[in-house]
Amino acid sequence: MRHLSDEALIRRMKDGDIQSFDVLYRRHAAAVLTFITRVIKDREHAEDLTQNVFMRLFIKRKSLDSSTVKRWLFVCARNEAIDYLRSKWASDVTHDWIGDIAAPDMEEAILRRDEAEAMTSVIESLPEKRARVLRLSKMMDVSNTDIAEEMGIS
Repeated sequence: MRHLSDEALIRRMKDGDIQSFDVLYRRHAAAVLTFITRVIKDREHAEDLTQNVFMRLFIKRKSLDSSTVKRWLFVCARNEAIDYLRSKWASDVTHDWIGDIAAPDMEEAILRRDEAEAMTSVIESLPEKRARVLRLSKMMDVSNTDIAEEMGIS
């Protein structure tokens, strides 16, 4: 089965062949892990995000275009890495404001903290799908076409 193309493996996965998923995982997981690790600089979290990418692949297997599976994996990996960095950034900004208050310009530090908390609060208050679209579109400048493809929407 290892000799089959990605396209053939996706077609077989759509028909319920779980071994095809295993072959795709073995074929691409190392490259996806390396990519995510380079982006987030944290191997442990990159391993978790790589698992998320392949979990999404399995969940979306019925709707995937078999000719673009490798591209899909790396778009998904990029989005997972971006979401991780955003959540880490929001957490870091919220925690870092304590150190900023000791800075000479306390008012500026408080405003930065309030802006970060307000942004995080607004995004978290949105339904998950809308929050993801907002993060991808406004914060990461991902095109609407790529967002639609990644999320399976039109």
